[in-house]
Amino acid sequence: AIATIFLAGYRLLPGIAFGAFCANLADFQLKSGLNWTILLSAHPAEVSCSLLIAAGNTAEAWLAGLLLQRLLSEQFVSETLRAVLQFTGIVLGACAVSASVGVSSLAALGFLPPQMMPDVWLTWWVGDAVGAFILAPLLIWAVTHRPQAHRDLLSRDGMLALGLATLAGGLCFLSWGEVAFFTSEAYLIMPLLMFVTLRYGTTLSLASVFVVSVMAIWGTTHGSGPFVRPDPNVSLVLLQGFIGVAVISLMLLDALHRERQKAINALTLVNANLEGLVQQRTVELEKSNRELARSNKELDDFAYIASHDLKEPLR
Repeated sequence: AIATIFLAGYRLLPGIAFGAFCANLADFQLKSGLNWTILLSAHPAEVSCSLLIAAGNTAEAWLAGLLLQRLLSEQFVSETLRAVLQFTGIVLGACAVSASVGVSSLAALGFLPPQMMPDVWLTWWVGDAVGAFILAPLLIWAVTHRPQAHRDLLSRDGMLALGLATLAGGLCFLSWGEVAFFTSEAYLIMPLLMFVTLRYGTTLSLASVFVVSVMAIWGTTHGSGPFVRPDPNVSLVLLQGFIGVAVISLMLLDALHRERQKAINALTLVNANLEGLVQQRTVELEKSNRELARSNKELDDFAYIASHDLKEPLR
């Protein structure tokens, strides 16, 4: 939703609101097991709560999209360090709005005990924020750099990078090979993701993070990986915290790499301009030397003629 508003503008807000309403209502229907007709006719609280939660989701997308458009303009979210920090702050703030509206709606309509509100709010907020960290940059980059992104993904380097990310995700979060060294330490996957970011660029970095995130969530919800705890909610919060920190770290690394490359390009351009200026001045100096030599020759010729004309009457 945030990526859509950033890319296409506010005319798609009704679609986001409708999609959020349908998703939340479907969640109520799945958990209650009621027929759709009965749910819509005899359970107005579920419908009202779905509408309120959808309003919070829409407000989140609207606020984040508005601020991103004003602050980032046409830039990508990891174009500069400042852009990454702005994107992070905007997403965290906008997701707090959605979590606050959603939790308040559930509590007000009797679906959530008051003592559980802080835990549910934290889960909601972290889940929304990390989802935005993973998907929004990936979607924005894929749309704004479509030809390049497609070429990167389908290239030999792209297949290699995604294959390595899949292997690392399987070892860490899906217990491939049952190697306890990998399944106990999530940070082991970070050097690989950092290498992909620096070596293969933004497209494969974002795609690798997405692949690893999907595998991590699947493994954690099925009792595998370093973040498994007795409470599934705690497991997912810990996992999402790790993924969020990893994504922001990689975006900062990507931004540093971009700024360094821009500085190198600018220095190369300055050197090229300086070399061109030196060559131009050298040509001008050679031309001036030739003009001076010609003037000196003309002066010598004039002096010779004048001397001859002065000597002739004496002879």
